[in-house]
Amino acid sequence: SNIFNMKSKLLFISIFFSLCLFSQTSKIISGPMVSYIDARTTQVWMLVDQSVKIIQIDLVDYDNNKTLDFIHNVTNPYFFQDYIPVTVPLESLKPNTEYIMTVSIDGNEYEKSFDIYTSRPYLDDTHFLIGGDISNLNSKSDEIFNSMTEMKSDFMIWTGDNLLSNSFNNKFSFKSLSNDYISTRLNSSLNNFLQSTPQIATWSNLDFPNFNSSENLKDTSYYVFDLFWPNSLKKTYNYTFMDYGLYQKYSYNDIDVFLLDTRSFREEPSLNSSLLGNNQMERIFEEINKNGATFTFIVSPSPFLFKGSESMINYSKHLNEFLNRLKTSNVEGVILLSSQGLKTSFVKLDKSSNLIESKYWSPVYEFNLGSIAGPGQQNFSRIKVEGELDERVCIIETFNEKGEVLFEKRIHEDQLKY
Repeated sequence: SNIFNMKSKLLFISIFFSLCLFSQTSKIISGPMVSYIDARTTQVWMLVDQSVKIIQIDLVDYDNNKTLDFIHNVTNPYFFQDYIPVTVPLESLKPNTEYIMTVSIDGNEYEKSFDIYTSRPYLDDTHFLIGGDISNLNSKSDEIFNSMTEMKSDFMIWTGDNLLSNSFNNKFSFKSLSNDYISTRLNSSLNNFLQSTPQIATWSNLDFPNFNSSENLKDTSYYVFDLFWPNSLKKTYNYTFMDYGLYQKYSYNDIDVFLLDTRSFREEPSLNSSLLGNNQMERIFEEINKNGATFTFIVSPSPFLFKGSESMINYSKHLNEFLNRLKTSNVEGVILLSSQGLKTSFVKLDKSSNLIESKYWSPVYEFNLGSIAGPGQQNFSRIKVEGELDERVCIIETFNEKGEVLFEKRIHEDQLKY
């Protein structure tokens, strides 16, 4: 009987510690989500229970038998009542290194580990997912997120309307927009996807409920967005004093991604009004030719050439300036990616196009993508850049909720040269 009692005690102790461990690690409500990874930095976002005090992140480099430890003391400066959004910066990483990341909450390790790959110095294939508008989360979108989680990708680009929003029905405030984000991140299928690959994002009208850049709630929208989408740790590209915004350049292997902000500087559409603002336009064309990328993706929540209420064609002078500067920059390999379509459609802009006069026009494609979980057709897309040096191919694919191909287009790099 003594042996039986001893076994019973050991079983009780084991169950007790298991429950304690579960209660601690379950304090991560959403995430961990990794943001943009460059050669030496990244950030990790998570939504945690308001009782959490300390987050520890360990990065193990097995090749060199080294571990980097990061300790983050959780604070609650915005007085969140139940769950706190937390971003932990990770710096002093090594280029071309694979790290295994583990997360501990108040001394108890989270059950999952994560791979972090810093940028590589050699040519490799790059696959990324892209989509936006999850304003109508339902069982079908759960299936879409499951398909996205299973699909091979190096990162995900969110093109705006990245939450289920009630802010149009209620008085807009920091609290109401934060609550919209929190309720969205509680979706388990979405959360599984956010954990599966690094994420970067821009915003559209649901993430930025104040409709014009002149309205005084712009700062509130920005602060809330930054709490839930950390993006790049180093934001020197897009920062000018009192004129921030979300526009940012990201580099992966031999591709550049310009993620545009069509909300911060937006004016009401007219012949002479602006969608992107002067500073953003200047920064795009200062940076667009610097790295000699094989493919340059300019990603916008609003269409460039497709008709729509937010399309750049409603800003005719602004669009003409954009196309002229794109032409005179002499950059090749440009692909425009935009949202607000019902399904993936594309248009080719070249020297035969009548939008702009030029006999030296480098061909440009625009792909207008549908929504992940909007009120219309629901789908997501993947962009693949593959092949040997000087023979790179860009493949644009769109999938339904089951991961079945709805659209595919292949573009050889030579097709986007003069």
